[in-house]
Amino acid sequence: MSKLFNFNLPIVATTAIGAVTILGMYLYRKPKRNSIPTEWKAVGKVKGLYMYPLKSGRRVELKTAHCTGYGIQLKTENGYPLRDSSKLDLKLVLFQGYGMTKRSLALIEAAQWISEYILDKPSGLRLGLHDGLPDHRRNIKETHQKYFKFYPYLESSSTGLYSDLTSYLLINQASLDELSVRIPASNVTVHNFRPNILVEGENLDPYDEDKWDWVKIGDVIWQNVKPCTRCVLTTIDPDTGIKATSGEPLKTLKTYRKSRDVIKIEFGGDDPIMGIHLGLKYDGEIKIGDTVFMGKS
Repeated sequence: MSKLFNFNLPIVATTAIGAVTILGMYLYRKPKRNSIPTEWKAVGKVKGLYMYPLKSGRRVELKTAHCTGYGIQLKTENGYPLRDSSKLDLKLVLFQGYGMTKRSLALIEAAQWISEYILDKPSGLRLGLHDGLPDHRRNIKETHQKYFKFYPYLESSSTGLYSDLTSYLLINQASLDELSVRIPASNVTVHNFRPNILVEGENLDPYDEDKWDWVKIGDVIWQNVKPCTRCVLTTIDPDTGIKATSGEPLKTLKTYRKSRDVIKIEFGGDDPIMGIHLGLKYDGEIKIGDTVFMGKS
């Protein structure tokens, strides 16, 4: 028994050393893949900044944006009254449906207005508000647990208050231009995709943004946590609320922008991709014309 034990001891020791070495390499390399880059490459400029106080509603176009963990926040002379898809620090809300007169309404009246506009009856829908407190942040570890297997850098801190997933969506103008060539007869614009940040650059190719692990504008830093899969809302004109009978741009996107990862298709379907979801790492202010940098993990 003693000889047998002594004979196997080097094997066991070697195996243990090998396992520790592999584990050590994994632990050493994993943080590096998720650490903020030290080198950045300029790729373009900020062409557009947009926020959406009413989820999936019409945009507010900005020249300067304050980027917070909950999304873009609009700064005015009276402070920050409006935050993207979340908090309204207003006693009255200004509403206007397509072809209708603008109306300033109290929150209860706003609920009635929305119900009448969408449901054709005085009740049934309410205007949801969030207090914006940090301890009331969404916990997607419970609601989106299966996502983490495929998107390891997605976190609860990446989310907004009412946005489907993250607080920030970025799209490259070259991607939109390429799509427009495929459907020249349509009226599709960047606003069909409701991005927060639109980037343009002389040397940008269509869908280059897919490959940006990190994005930096000014002092603000984001991590690319997931490609943005597109739904039927892209077929609705955000200025008129009218759905395109042609099914564009979704119809054309499905012909060439579906995920090719079989496992991810089985998990999340085959909706086409346009733009990237970003998780905020460092907050701050950005503005139109700022240089956009990309970093690789």
